[in-house]
Amino acid sequence: MELRKGFYILLLFLGSFPFTLKAQQPEPPTITQLIVDEQGRVAIYWNESPTPGVTGYILYRDPFNENDPGFIPLTYDIPASAYFYIDNTAQANVEVYSYRMAAYIGDYENDGEPGEPHSTIFLNAPTYDTCSNQVQLNWSPYMGWGGDKAVYEVFKNDGELAYDDTDTSFYDNKVTPGETYTYYIKADHRDNSFFSYSNRVTLTIPELKTPNTLLIKAVENTGTEVKFTVAVDPEADLSGHQLGYSTTVQGVYEALLFNPKNSENTLSFTQSATNPSGFYKVSAINSCNKPVDSTEAVRPLILDYSQQDLDVVLHWNTSFIEGSETYDLFLSIDNSGYFKQESAFNDATINYTLDGSSFGDANSEQFCFYVVAHSAQGQQSTSNNICITRQPKVYVPTAFTPNGDGINDFIKPEILNVSVVNYLFVVYDRYGGKVFETKNTEDKWWGRANNKNVSEGAYLYYLEFKTSQGVEHKQSGAINVVYP
Repeated sequence: MELRKGFYILLLFLGSFPFTLKAQQPEPPTITQLIVDEQGRVAIYWNESPTPGVTGYILYRDPFNENDPGFIPLTYDIPASAYFYIDNTAQANVEVYSYRMAAYIGDYENDGEPGEPHSTIFLNAPTYDTCSNQVQLNWSPYMGWGGDKAVYEVFKNDGELAYDDTDTSFYDNKVTPGETYTYYIKADHRDNSFFSYSNRVTLTIPELKTPNTLLIKAVENTGTEVKFTVAVDPEADLSGHQLGYSTTVQGVYEALLFNPKNSENTLSFTQSATNPSGFYKVSAINSCNKPVDSTEAVRPLILDYSQQDLDVVLHWNTSFIEGSETYDLFLSIDNSGYFKQESAFNDATINYTLDGSSFGDANSEQFCFYVVAHSAQGQQSTSNNICITRQPKVYVPTAFTPNGDGINDFIKPEILNVSVVNYLFVVYDRYGGKVFETKNTEDKWWGRANNKNVSEGAYLYYLEFKTSQGVEHKQSGAINVVYP
């Protein structure tokens, strides 16, 4: 009786204090995968809590942004029978989202500790490298399976592109300018059938505009430099244009000059003509410093000649390598200005005689030429100028007979091939005395001095003149006076 009485007293004592028996905390469900859809919503999947009698689940969310307060409850109302939940307010196409779950029995206030967090895969905006023509993808790893459990697959336009092991970056070098591609990442659990999908990103590969126009319109060879005038497309996506040189048509063209892109339809290059016999091209250069187009090869038009006495052969090379060309020949006589001497002929050689029968007259002294080539595409190439100056031919008789018989009675220098200015002809006797002088090319010496016939014997002469082109000529010699 005493023992039973003591037990009742103890119960009364304990009953005088407030006392609530807290139920056992339930284990959380295990999140298995996160699926991001095209709108950025997240579907969360899990395995149920192992604790018996669980009533429901609490889902916590943590978007990783600057104003992030950490994990906060997203919903308390997930029934214990559910195995997935769709977060319609997520924007997992903008940032990473993390989720945790807790289980409760009876009331959500009787919840257990939340489980390990799982984070979505976030695929960053892809970058396109124009120069390598490849797309670089980078993404955040899938977090939540513990350790190194995720391997990744890359999908492009819903087709599997590559299996990339545990790397979180990938280069796609199979892209075409102008095409649009949508990428997403799939993470596979190494040990289970779980998988997760990232957000989707779309990229249109830039289609760079190539030149519609690239043509060397004109080549001008001045003899000291060569000028190239080029028609270009100012709308093309380029960094500029480059003049290249090669000793052969099919050779490697050495870069000479670069013109940055501007808004003009034409541009020019001027190159020293130290070696004008080579070949030139102009290339369109893109932003990667690579040629994307080039002109046909051209070479400066080089006019040259060969001469035998007054017979002259003019000859020149072709300028436009592709196709045929015709030529116009221009001529200037004694600096009188150029005129078209021959037009639209095909031969790169022409013959003339510089005696007045081809052009000019017997006294024309200097003949200057240049050639213009025309291609079938309307291009024009102008040669260097060459000038051929006729040398004077001077004939002074070595003897004459001033006896009045009408035969060989006088001396007069004969000057051919040139026009004469500043003329002087002087005759001296053997003692140095002047017996005749004239500045008139038509004057003759009849063998007289001081109104008398000179005596028979040797006399000295001096002749000087300039041509109309400023060429000086001086000569001297002996003249014999003979009386038969």
